[in-house]
Amino acid sequence: MLKRNSCVKRKNFYPLLNNLNILSFCDTLQIVVENKNYQPISINSLENNFKDSQIENETLAALIFTPKTIRFENQNPDEKILLLVREHPAVFAWNALMTLFGIFVPFVLIWTYNFFSSKGYLAFTIDTQWWVVGIMLWYLYLLSNIFRRFISWFYNVNLMTNERFLDLDFSSFTDYRVKECSILKIQDAKDMHTGPWQMLFDMGDIVVHTASEDTRFELENVPNSSKVRDFIMDVVIKEIERHRRTEEVVNAP
Repeated sequence: MLKRNSCVKRKNFYPLLNNLNILSFCDTLQIVVENKNYQPISINSLENNFKDSQIENETLAALIFTPKTIRFENQNPDEKILLLVREHPAVFAWNALMTLFGIFVPFVLIWTYNFFSSKGYLAFTIDTQWWVVGIMLWYLYLLSNIFRRFISWFYNVNLMTNERFLDLDFSSFTDYRVKECSILKIQDAKDMHTGPWQMLFDMGDIVVHTASEDTRFELENVPNSSKVRDFIMDVVIKEIERHRRTEEVVNAP
């Protein structure tokens, strides 16, 4: 169980994002204080403000507020995901352009080889079977690049729950790192827009500062970054208020 006043880093954590149903965050959070049910402040307004952002297919979404069908490994029983963020799909534009260019590379090479061969400029020949093998390996390389880029995008996820903020960093199939922090430790969140590319696609970078000097979260190419920043700070403020009221109940005579 994550302590609320700690920020920790873990390695070799592989999240399990699947389609298991979880309770909606619109339900008011229930906590137990000294064996008594305590009703904290209602946070229905958070979900009401972002109802228009709900989508049917959450698996491949880049931005989800209060997702209904997403879970992750080591999620606590009463822990609810409030926000899921990936990079904007526009980051695939450069990869798509390079892949499109790569598709025509074999045709250019074959035409160039035939042209110089017909002129007698080449002192060697390449058999047809080697052309076939080379072309197959080239297209396999292109497909592997597409797959690697998609896996990197899919598993590089930032999650915010009602308990903590998590940065899931996928670098390879054998190296997966997680950085997490209690949301009570979050102090500020800033969004920045750099360059015409981010302005064109309405995306930006968000930096979340925490009370720990060595822990901060950097979210790159976030869709609708201003809205995400406001949501993060709304959750933090409401959770701090809920925590304060809980302590008042605990310390009440």
